[in-house]
Amino acid sequence: MMRAYQSIALVALLGSYSLHAQAGEFAFGSGTLNIQGGLLGLETEINAPVTTYTVKEHHADIFSSNWFYNYQIAYYSAPNLSSAGGTTVTSFGTDSLLSSIDYEFAGFDGQVTLGYDVYKRGPFDYVGFGVSLGIATPYLKNSEEAADDDGEDSGDSDGSTGGDTGSVTDVIASTTELFGYKVGPKIMVSKSFGEYASLFAEASYAWQTMNVSNSAIDLDTTVNGTYFSYGIGMRYQPISTKTKIGFITLEPALYMTFGVNYARLLLDDLQVDLSGNNFALEDSKLDMSSTTLYLGLGYAF
Repeated sequence: MMRAYQSIALVALLGSYSLHAQAGEFAFGSGTLNIQGGLLGLETEINAPVTTYTVKEHHADIFSSNWFYNYQIAYYSAPNLSSAGGTTVTSFGTDSLLSSIDYEFAGFDGQVTLGYDVYKRGPFDYVGFGVSLGIATPYLKNSEEAADDDGEDSGDSDGSTGGDTGSVTDVIASTTELFGYKVGPKIMVSKSFGEYASLFAEASYAWQTMNVSNSAIDLDTTVNGTYFSYGIGMRYQPISTKTKIGFITLEPALYMTFGVNYARLLLDDLQVDLSGNNFALEDSKLDMSSTTLYLGLGYAF
């Protein structure tokens, strides 16, 4: 985990410098997280509420030119994920029974974008294209497989063990850690409406490389995938003043944002057998997506 903290600290340092140099915003978001595949017990999609905390600069000019940068550092948490159980196919071609498993999902995501506005008519009227570089450090913590109320195996409760339904599989309580990099293009658009309001949108696509590790089951592997996200929102700036200090003129402003974000991560050839038995999973592609509504408060100068 040390390298994850070091990378987060680097992005945070760059973001802190950018915030003091131009502007900064804190946003709180809430929505739904969906996960399916790649891990034992996730053969069917599970979903749960997710909360996000984000520090970002949406779009900042570099030396009053058409070049711009933006950054975003987010922490997300979904502590109440639970799979309903069922059956999974083992490496021997037989079915294995699974009871419900509880999961906790959380992590950091950071990205920095450098781009150029091909169309620009003001600070909130532009169309820009850029390249984003990002890191992600999520983890998925699972409990042991839940036991039946009568303390018996789920297969014994209906007398079906030893038949076509197979045997009961025990899941090891563990934490699956992911650490990855992504790079790809981004488009950003904004349109002002009068002096105080503007509408903005962005979309990005990235190629993702992720290291996946779980010490409890002796797993350490690297997988590739893709990342896609888009967002749309409104900015309202009710307070703005002009201050002159010597030869420097500052225009500090307090603003609010409201919007929706969607993100989806696909990882190929990921098989995390939380039982430690090296079972072949039916779905080896991890599909993770989230949709969140957010409210932000920012300050620019």
